[in-house]
Amino acid sequence: MWLQRHVAKSGEARDATLRLLPCFTLNASNLETLGPAKLAALLLEVSKGNAASKRRLRLALAEGRSADDAAREVSKRLKAIERPDLSYIR
Repeated sequence: MWLQRHVAKSGEARDATLRLLPCFTLNASNLETLGPAKLAALLLEVSKGNAASKRRLRLALAEGRSADDAAREVSKRLKAIERPDLSYIR
């Protein structure tokens, strides 16, 4: 979008192909065009090594199954938070 407006205002390039460049703004509508398989692959890639993202994805999957599954995921997280991390003592 920015390039389209910039080109139109500046008059530097009147080529129609430049003015019709696709917009790659990150929004839900544009991401939906990727399809479920590509989005799933990207989510796995982005969450690799990121525990918080993995927890959020697990919670989303649990929410999709049932309220009980979501409650179990939340309960597991709360128990993990309650447990003190004593790994530094070893």
